[in-house]
Amino acid sequence: MADIVNGVAAEVKVLADASGLELTRSALPSCPAFGDPDVIRRLLLILVDNAIKYTPEGGKIEVRLDIE
Repeated sequence: MADIVNGVAAEVKVLADASGLELTRSALPSCPAFGDPDVIRRLLLILVDNAIKYTPEGGKIEVRLDIE
């Protein structure tokens, strides 16, 4: 999961920067996930893309993977 989170954040960083947004990410290195990695990646991309589209300029977006 950490690889997916970090990869998605890296992919959309350019879009966030172009929109005047601060994008941060943090991911625990060993967080288990059950499911198709490609589907999880696509879902995360959709969520972050929506955050970029609907966050006002100067806003902050945090992509975080944590276990609670």
